[in-house]
Amino acid sequence: MSKIIRQKKEEGSVLVIVALFLPVVLALLALLINSGIFYYIKSTQAGMANRATASAMSVVADKMTEIVNEKIKNDPTCCSPATKVWENLSDEDRIFLTHNSQFKNQVEETLKEYLQKNMQNTIPLLKKAEVKELNIAYPYNYDLADRFLKLHLNFTLAVPLVLQNERKIKDIPVEAESQIRIK
Repeated sequence: MSKIIRQKKEEGSVLVIVALFLPVVLALLALLINSGIFYYIKSTQAGMANRATASAMSVVADKMTEIVNEKIKNDPTCCSPATKVWENLSDEDRIFLTHNSQFKNQVEETLKEYLQKNMQNTIPLLKKAEVKELNIAYPYNYDLADRFLKLHLNFTLAVPLVLQNERKIKDIPVEAESQIRIK
């Protein structure tokens, strides 16, 4: 008696499996690349915003030093050069640093200027980005009893991207904060 052995032909089944899973793999890869791009943009912009706030706070530090140097010039015995700059500030000086509208505008303009400079010195994708909804809080959560003067920045960055052959604008929120000791 002879046994009849039937064999199924499985030629081409691998091709069908690859054809079915290829779009799934490509979609996952596209999602991974997009999320990586967004993460990179957000971290780059956070660093840029931190540098801009630090630059704006340097205006405050320069003004603090200028105030103390002016006091020393007028009365050499008023301030001790061995003490830290902020210990030589009076309450009146602190009020000037936090509530003088002209000085606050100077700090905000410096922040905007450095934000623009940092955006121009970044990756080509971000050179076309626009800053919108810029909010600067200076002084941020400040009262005279507080030891630190803070500057808080948040903005939305509109980044033009090409996703699936369409031009889209992706809004990416960015926040930064800088502080300086004044007491």
